[in-house]
Amino acid sequence: MNHTEDEITAELMRSLLEDQHPDLAGRPVQLGAHGWDNQMWRPCAA
Repeated sequence: MNHTEDEITAELMRSLLEDQHPDLAGRPVQLGAHGWDNQMWRPCAA
């Protein structure tokens, strides 16, 4: 099993959204599910 040195956080997800989907960047996000090689982030209710 490989472990990454990079931590995926809500702040990182917002930063990625700002670059790729600025129209969604203001929405809060939360971790929906995760496995050893992926994560799924979802918008949360404001």
